[in-house]
Amino acid sequence: MNLEEEVKQGGKAKELLNNPLFEDSFNGIREGLIQQIESCPLKDDDLRNQLMISLQLLKQIKRQLIESIETGELAKFQLNKVE
Repeated sequence: MNLEEEVKQGGKAKELLNNPLFEDSFNGIREGLIQQIESCPLKDDDLRNQLMISLQLLKQIKRQLIESIETGELAKFQLNKVE
């Protein structure tokens, strides 16, 4: 991916991460998972593990978006430096 594409992708990731609907949905899913983990019976290891994996994947999605934003900002800096 070239620098211009990285800047565009970073901008789209920032728009998505700052979108109130995305933020509400993301937080709702996160809270739902946490509530399910808290209410999960202690002897149900499989369910608890599945819920924890889901929570970890949710965190990875957010991390990926943040990484795209940072990459786009760095690409923008590099483009401005070249000009």
